[in-house]
Amino acid sequence: MTVSHAREIAGWSYAPPYDFYDMGEDDETIEELMRYTAILKGGALFGFYCLGSWAQVPAGRELGCYREESGAVDIGLGMDPEHAGRGEGTRFVSYVVAEAIRIGSPSLLRLTVASFNLRAKKVYERLGFRIVGNFKAGTTDFEVMELPSAADGLVGIR
Repeated sequence: MTVSHAREIAGWSYAPPYDFYDMGEDDETIEELMRYTAILKGGALFGFYCLGSWAQVPAGRELGCYREESGAVDIGLGMDPEHAGRGEGTRFVSYVVAEAIRIGSPSLLRLTVASFNLRAKKVYERLGFRIVGNFKAGTTDFEVMELPSAADGLVGIR
């Protein structure tokens, strides 16, 4: 991730109700994004992802919603709002899943999604993720989803 990519991502603006994912362009956000991986398509910024505790929702961690003994690798991701809702989600998430497997060979992948985000949940379920828990952070409900046997036969598409 370059600083330029981080600034571009921080400036993304999603249409309601997805504006929940708008970040803001403060220094703290840029610093956090610098820990993530940018995904380019045709040389242009397409999305980003992060792995590990950075992908967890802090309130979910505080509530004990992430079973550490499971050995799961958490995935956090975001797609350029210009591409969201246009049928590119499955390919995008497949790529992130493949990268997580390539990097760490986990037996289980986990992600957290806002309950209202039906588009994303549909993609995750299509790829085999299943809801294993839920929690509330502020006024937002979240669902924790897991993909068992993540390394078995999944291939990312670029």
